[in-house]
Parts: sequence; structure tokens; C-alpha cells
Amino acid sequence: MPKPPTDPSPGPPGEGDALARLLALAESLGTGEPGLVAYEPEPGGQAYTAFVSWLVQGGSCAELAFLANLAAYGENCRRLAGMLKGRCDTSFFEFFATNSCSPRQALTRSRCARRRL
Repeated sequence: MPKPPTDPSPGPPGEGDALARLLALAESLGTGEPGLVAYEPEPGGQAYTAFVSWLVQGGSCAELAFLANLAAYGENCRRLAGMLKGRCDTSFFEFFATNSCSPRQALTRSRCARRRL
């Protein structure tokens, strides 16, 4: 399947690219952008991202756990992309699988870890 074009929308680096890939995934599953727009998310689905945002804003050592979680998320995306290959557009999952970091890299990048050195 061809890769979707990158979206030059404003926002953090990679955000527009991720959105373009998410739309390509939705199209390949037969729902497309209208289906995504019409979808009503479950309130509990927003709780995790709100909690993580709250943790990171404080700049506490909790960011270590969050960064390690990103590595696990990347690994899960890699596995999911492998399972779905050939069934739908997997570029969204591949994008996060290749842009995640290892737990060691997460620890190195952490402000909390640098303060302790």
C-alpha cells in the first residue's frame, strides 16, 4: 500500500504526519474521515491522556514512567503493524514503532535522570 503524504499542518513535529497516517488507516478500514469525525469517544478513553499530561507538566520523576511507557507503546505498534500487514494501511502503527525510543534512551532523555547525575 502506498504511504500517505505528510500533512504540513501546524503543531508539534510529526503530529500532522501522524494525522495523515491515521486518516489513511481509517480509509483502508472503510470508515474514512467522516466516520472519525462522527465517532463519540468514551469518557474513560480521555482519562489516560489527561493524567499523563498532568504528570508531565509537573516535570517530576513520573516522566520516567511515561517515557518507558512510550517505548512499550512503540513495541506494541510494531507488533500490531506486523499482524495487520496486508489487511489495511499500517503506516500509522509503523510511524510510532519507528519513532519510539528504548527504555535506556528514555532514561537518558529524562530531565529527572539528568538532575540526578
